[in-house]
Amino acid sequence: MNTPKSKYLWTMFLAALFAIIGCDGTNAPVVSQPAEETSEIEQYFPLSTGKVLNFTVTNEVTDIDTRDRYIVGESVTDGDNTSFLWIHNDLAHPNYADTGYFVQTSDAVYYYEDADADPELILQAPFKVGNSWQRHNRVREGQNLVDSLIGHIENKYGRYEDNGEDQGYKDVDGESAGDNDGDITFGAGKNFPLLASGYLTISAIEDLELANGYVIEDCIKIESQAGSQYTNIYWYAKDFGLVKYILGATEESLSASVPAGQVVGELQ
Repeated sequence: MNTPKSKYLWTMFLAALFAIIGCDGTNAPVVSQPAEETSEIEQYFPLSTGKVLNFTVTNEVTDIDTRDRYIVGESVTDGDNTSFLWIHNDLAHPNYADTGYFVQTSDAVYYYEDADADPELILQAPFKVGNSWQRHNRVREGQNLVDSLIGHIENKYGRYEDNGEDQGYKDVDGESAGDNDGDITFGAGKNFPLLASGYLTISAIEDLELANGYVIEDCIKIESQAGSQYTNIYWYAKDFGLVKYILGATEESLSASVPAGQVVGELQ
């Protein structure tokens, strides 16, 4: 049985509801939050801690196929620029990883093979067919960010050496590599497959079909000469980043319906 108090509460509830939506709904305000705009760089080279990319790699030079995993590690930010730890490991040897660094700005991505290396300009916006840029950048863009990131990691996990004479690598909890306790060991080595001449050029913006049948639209295709007879090619896709690369493609293989090369890596 309804009491006077419950009737009163029910009446107040209905009144509040009608006040919010309006009797006929015509006066109800529509509120929408503007979508946060992302730059071309953030769209085509998205980086966030914990992001994982798995690649299958066919290597005709060594005749050894591998499965590679790339992991975006911790980061530090200064203004509009952010530096990310970049970790790679061959899934056949999961306890060992090569580490590198990316510095992402509003219109470019720079790769550092190690803390002392000169940066390599991976991507340069705007993304238009014919745009070209020099791979090696003598201005050490973002070096302070890389140094800050290394300091942050060392403070958290303990110091590690990329090229120590005693190869005294440290794993992520600061223990020596020889403990082999299942943690990933930081090591040295270039862990991003950019092998190119001095310049990279956007040759097309095209749809790309991967070997697994997945079709990705509007990929940025970037080419660079590798010696006098080979071409290296890289495809970047929105929301993914690097999705395919070909190293050592000949002119003949480039004319085929499915271009090939000495090394082909594809996103799984």
